[in-house]
Amino acid sequence: MKDKNKVFFDENDPYLKEIYNSINDSKMQQKIRELKPFPVTVVYWQKKDHSAEEVKEHFELMDELGFTGLKGLHVRPNSDVETSEIQKMAVEAGISPWFYGMAGWERIDDELLDKLGISQDLSREEIQKHPKMLEYQKEYYLKRIENEEEKPGLGEPRSTGLPVSEELIPRFAGWLEDKYGTLQNLQKEWNEHLVSRDEVNTFASFKEAARVAGTGKDLEEKSLGHWDFKRIRDALRFMADEHADRVEKAVQRHQKYDPEEPIRTGNHMLFYNQAAHGWDLETQARAMREGGSFYNSIHLVHHFGEVEGEVERPVYMQARMTQDFFKGGWSATWESTGGPAIYSGHSGAGVDQGMITKLMLNYVAAGLKGIGFWSWTAREAGHELGEYALTDMDGDPCPRTKRAGKIARRLQKYRFELWESSNEPMVGIMYNWDNEAIYAAMSYGGYPVDRQEEIPKYPVRARIGASRALINNNVPFEYVTPNDLDKGLAGRYQVLYLPHISGLSLDTMKLLAEYVKKGGRVVADMPCLMFDNKARLAGREIREVFQEIFGFKIADFQIASNLSLNLEGRELEGQFADLKSVEAKVLSSFENGKPAILSRKKGQGTAAFMNFAASRMCKKPGNKFMEEIISEVVSGENETDWSCELPMVYRLSGEKADHYFFINDGCRKKTVLNVKRDYKQALDVIKEKEVEIKEGYIPVKVPANSGLWLRLEK
Repeated sequence: MKDKNKVFFDENDPYLKEIYNSINDSKMQQKIRELKPFPVTVVYWQKKDHSAEEVKEHFELMDELGFTGLKGLHVRPNSDVETSEIQKMAVEAGISPWFYGMAGWERIDDELLDKLGISQDLSREEIQKHPKMLEYQKEYYLKRIENEEEKPGLGEPRSTGLPVSEELIPRFAGWLEDKYGTLQNLQKEWNEHLVSRDEVNTFASFKEAARVAGTGKDLEEKSLGHWDFKRIRDALRFMADEHADRVEKAVQRHQKYDPEEPIRTGNHMLFYNQAAHGWDLETQARAMREGGSFYNSIHLVHHFGEVEGEVERPVYMQARMTQDFFKGGWSATWESTGGPAIYSGHSGAGVDQGMITKLMLNYVAAGLKGIGFWSWTAREAGHELGEYALTDMDGDPCPRTKRAGKIARRLQKYRFELWESSNEPMVGIMYNWDNEAIYAAMSYGGYPVDRQEEIPKYPVRARIGASRALINNNVPFEYVTPNDLDKGLAGRYQVLYLPHISGLSLDTMKLLAEYVKKGGRVVADMPCLMFDNKARLAGREIREVFQEIFGFKIADFQIASNLSLNLEGRELEGQFADLKSVEAKVLSSFENGKPAILSRKKGQGTAAFMNFAASRMCKKPGNKFMEEIISEVVSGENETDWSCELPMVYRLSGEKADHYFFINDGCRKKTVLNVKRDYKQALDVIKEKEVEIKEGYIPVKVPANSGLWLRLEK
C-alpha cells in the first residue's frame, strides 16, 4: 500500500482530491456528498401578530423566493400554534423545518429505489426530483417531527481559556497522566531546570501538576504558571480537547437517536487567537465527521473587530478558514448576517442587495455549501430589536431579500456542479495551533498589560496580512495545518507559506525539507521558528533542518522598534534577524546592507525567506508595496492559468464548467478575465445572461459594490 505520508505530487491527481476527501471521511459525509445539498436557510421569528395562517404565508413566500428551509425557528411563548405544527407547515409549504435541508433525507440506496419503483438507471439528480422520492422524503420528515425528542445541543463554544475550573482539575490530571505516563516525564517536558534555578517542577501527583498548570499557582499560592509556556500550552490543549470530546459524545448520542439526521457545531470570532480561548477549530470540526456539518458564525458587526469593520476580504478569509478546517467535510456558514445592524454589535454594518450578493458569493467561492441567515424577520424587543433581518421592518421582501433568494435558486440549479467542483490552490498558508498557543501563553503573567494583550494577536494579524496580499493579487490559496501535511496533503500546493510561524514539530520540519527536495516551494517571513512545539527556544535539530531548507542560520531575533530598518526607501517595522552561515542567494538587501530577501534551490524545489514581518505589515489595507513583495516572493515562478487586473476574483473548477466569482468593493468596473482554458459558453449566472467570449479573454463588467458570478462551460 502506498504510504500517503510520502506522497507529494501526483500527475494524475495534481490537487490530491482523493487524500483531501479522505481527511474527514465518514458514512455521514459520504451520504451528504451523494445528496449534494446546498441549503439556503433563514431564522424565522414569529411576531406577536403573526397568526398560523400568516406564518404559513411567510413559509410559502420563502419557498417562492428560493430559500430552502429554516435555520432556526423561534415561536412566541403565547403562540396559538405548537412548534411541531409550525414545522409541519414548513414541510407542506415546500421548505425544510431544519437547517440541513435535504441532507436529512433517508439514505437513498438500491433497496429504497426498488421499494419506490424508481429506476436505478436515472441520474442521481433525476432520482432526487422524482415525484415518488419527493413524496416519500416529505412523509419521512413529517414522521421525524412526530417522533422528535430532546436533541443534544451543540452550537458555538464559549470562551474557555484559563484558568481551568476546579471541577475539571481531576480530568486534566488524567489527561496529563495519559500524555506523559510518569511524573518524571512530565517534569522533563515542563522544562525542569530550564526556566529558573530556584524553580524545579516537582509534583507529588498529577492532580497537583494539573492545578499548577491550570490555575498558575502552586500549593502556597505563589504564581508560577507564567514562567513556563509549556505548562500553559498543555492547559490550553486540554481545554480544546475537552470541548472536542464533548462534541464527539454529543454526536454519538445523536447518532443513536437518529443516524440519518445531520447536526452542526461551529465557532465564531475567527480572528481571535483560538488557542487563547481554549479552542481548536480543526479538532472541533473533526469531531463532526459522523455528525454532519461544521460551520462558523460570520456576523459583520460581531466578528470583524480585528479588521476594524472591513468586510469583503475578511469575509472570504473567514469562509476559507471554515472550509479548510474541515477538509473533505460538509462546511457552511449557518450564522450569516441577513440585514443591517446599528446598535447591537461592536460596530454598525449596512446590508443592501449588493452586500448580500458579496457575502453569498464569498461563501460559495470558498467552497462552503450551505448558508443560514440571521434572520428572516427581526426581533421585536431586546438588544437586537429591528436588526439583522432579510425582510424589511414590516416583514415584507425588499431588494436584498429578493437578491438572496435569486442566488439561492441558482445554487439549487448548479448544486450538483458545485459539489463536483473544487478550489485549485497554488498556496497553502500555514495555520499552526501550537504557534497560537505559545503566543497565548505569553499573555499569562507577563507585563505590561497592554503588551501582554497584544502579543497573542500577532500570528492572527500575520495570517490576515498574508491572506490579504494573496487575495489582492488573485493568488489562489487555502489554509493548511501540520495535521494536513502529516496526512499527505503537502503536494496539493505548489507553495507552502509560513507567515509568523513557530511551534512546528521536528517531524513537520523534516516533511517540509522533503517537500522542497521533491519540487515544492517553502516561503517564510519573520519571525520563523523562534520556538519549537514544546514552547522552548528552537533547538539544534530543528535549526539544522531550518538551515537545510533556507540555507542560513538565525543568529539573533531582532526588532526594528529602535533600529533603522529600510527597504527600497521604506521604513519597516516588526521583527527581523541577524543571519550567519549564509549559503542562500541574497535577492534583496536592506539599506544597511544586511540580507532582506533570500532564496535557495534545494533538490528539485526552492525556498525563500523574507527577513522582515511582511505578513503582519499587511494586516491593515493599503500597504500595496508589501503586498506585492509577498505575492511575488510566495508565487516564485508558479503561475495560474487565469488572471484579472481586479482583486478578489476566485475560481471553483469542475469537469463540466468553471465558476468565477468577482467581488467589487468600489464603483462599477470594466475589466477582462484572461483564460488559458477553452470555454464554449460564458454565463452571468445571477442575470442568466450570456457573456461574450473572446480569444484568450472574456470582457467583464462588475456592478458597483456588488459581485458577479460567471459560469464558464468547458
